[in-house]
Amino acid sequence: MSRVGQTIDARYRVERRLGTGGMADVFACEDLQLGRHVALKVLHAQLAEDPQVVARFRRESQSAAGLQHPHIVQVFDRGDWDGIPYMAMELVDGVTLKDVIRDQAPLDPIKTIDQISQVLDALRYAHRRGLVHRDIKPQNILVSPDGELKVTDFGIARAVDDLQMTQTGMIVGTAHYLSPEQASGQTITPAADLYAVGVVLFEMLTGRLPFDGEQPVAIALKHVNEDPPALSIVNPMVPADLEAVVMRALAKAPEDRFADAEEFVAALQGVRHRILSGAPEPERGTYPTAGPSADGAGGWLAPAAGMAVPAGVAPEEAREADEARRRRRRAWTITGALVAIAAIVLIGYLIFGRMETVPRVISLTQAQATQKLEERGFRVEVERRASAEPDGRVFSQRPRRGARVRHGSKVLISVSTGPAKITIPEVTGQTREAAHRTLVDAGIDEEDITDREQASDTVKAGLVISVSPAATTQVESGATVTLTVSSGPPRSDQVEVPDVVGRSRADAEKALTDAGLAVDVTEVDSSDVEPGTVTEQDPAGGASVDEGATVRLTVSRKPDEEPADSQVAVPNTEGQTQARAENALRDKGLVPRVTRVDVTDRAQDGVVVRQEPNGGNVERGTRVTIQVGRYREPTGTTTTEGAASDADGTADAGGTRTAPTASVAVRRSLARTGGRAGSPAGSGWLVVLVERLAVRGSGA
Repeated sequence: MSRVGQTIDARYRVERRLGTGGMADVFACEDLQLGRHVALKVLHAQLAEDPQVVARFRRESQSAAGLQHPHIVQVFDRGDWDGIPYMAMELVDGVTLKDVIRDQAPLDPIKTIDQISQVLDALRYAHRRGLVHRDIKPQNILVSPDGELKVTDFGIARAVDDLQMTQTGMIVGTAHYLSPEQASGQTITPAADLYAVGVVLFEMLTGRLPFDGEQPVAIALKHVNEDPPALSIVNPMVPADLEAVVMRALAKAPEDRFADAEEFVAALQGVRHRILSGAPEPERGTYPTAGPSADGAGGWLAPAAGMAVPAGVAPEEAREADEARRRRRRAWTITGALVAIAAIVLIGYLIFGRMETVPRVISLTQAQATQKLEERGFRVEVERRASAEPDGRVFSQRPRRGARVRHGSKVLISVSTGPAKITIPEVTGQTREAAHRTLVDAGIDEEDITDREQASDTVKAGLVISVSPAATTQVESGATVTLTVSSGPPRSDQVEVPDVVGRSRADAEKALTDAGLAVDVTEVDSSDVEPGTVTEQDPAGGASVDEGATVRLTVSRKPDEEPADSQVAVPNTEGQTQARAENALRDKGLVPRVTRVDVTDRAQDGVVVRQEPNGGNVERGTRVTIQVGRYREPTGTTTTEGAASDADGTADAGGTRTAPTASVAVRRSLARTGGRAGSPAGSGWLVVLVERLAVRGSGA
């Protein structure tokens, strides 16, 4: 039965199955209390009624829970769920050592020593606390993506002083990795774990097991009666001193093996140091057997430099194989030297000459971006600062995406800490322009500031009556700030707009029509507001407008009332009047947001000069910002009385040239066509008309 999606013991939500064993299932789960991911081992339901199985399962959790070591999978929690025992463990997102051996064996000697030393360090820790694992095998060793090994599954681990067999003839462990004393039912000591490590070492270096068979009993008997084959025959590249370490670990008698895990590690590290230092490899020696061989012979093994040979290989054949092996080693030495030279050249190119393309990591999490860049060979530097992006997301990178830089170069990523908080300053009583500058200086974007005018008997025209949100309020970057600016005392022919936000559509329309105003309604989807509720109005409540003016309302509706096609094309309203632009956007189901921008061209007063977004398809209900021009008198130089002029234009008293006037241009045109300025026949009336229009347009 699949448990994916279930919550076990009201705490662990199952995300996926990691594996299944003879006793239990292992799931990847989210710990809902602590917000972390764990591996949850749950006993098979059909075994929960077996007292011996339950006792073994609980013994495993109890044994592992007392071990706190970086190379032992940590147990966080244990308990029962509907009568089924479980335990929550550290989740290692990787593979087993068996997977590594299957895919990569035979492994490099240095890598093998480094990895198996981690296992021995974990066993040294457990042995010193009086615990023997009894089931060391590659399947119980996890390898994380960064190469760290962790020992797991203490299901049959027992205390050293409690290792007598409880049942006559019972074999505890996995047949391929059994020590001779386990296979024969004798007292088990920490040396049994060291023997199993020797088997794992053999498998890592050769890609095969020292003993194999069709039945577990047959394999167990080989551990007791037969000597392992020579590693150098299976894999001639295994160094002689490393072969000696493995063979000592595989000695039949526990007293012939290493005294403890610490001595085992020291022997391996000695080999590692010898290999890295370039010291010559020692000659292969002879190794005493711990007991009789399969044919009853014992003592020293003469064939293959004293090593035991695989079944079916005669001593003469073994000696010939040893000589062939030596010749192959010399050939491999020469080949290795050539490969090393080529590798040095290649590494030099990769480090100093290789160019890489920087990938795009914007919008990724910090961990995702770091992994993506490091996989390409880049060094990653992280800075954290506020932005509009969600917390933990990358919002900037240098160099930019697509840049070609040297392999190993540094890439700086900026990670968001979330939107910055901005405190609204006090602007009441300031002029419109001064209030805008104050808000911008505080960190508010000019495009996020909107103005609305409201008549007031107490506040002088042009001064700010109020700001929303109120002063001292903290808002996120990008929030809209609205200034209410006085338009002076209300005129007798104007009415005050009622505030209808939050009221039902029917109540709002009645209140507005009773005030002598027209109503224009736009419906937008909302799952947060009761359908039919007014969420926005323009002009806002309290504003003074002409009687009969239109008040635009935004009313919420259920999302399922949305038309089948939720995407609409954004119309281009630039150049249109504000009213026409807003109507065009509302007709498309969009919500207009109006901001003001100063212009010096009278033709742009009250006209949309910029729109965002402009074009493309968006969801219905999307807010579209339009900037509407607000005419301001230009502050440039005007023509002074007494300035000299000529047919090509005018010059002020200081000699500054200006463009020809419209009347001059007309006079030139008439001169070219033969007409005389000032004469009715010469269309002098046209000159007079143009001059009057020019004077009126300049505001004279």
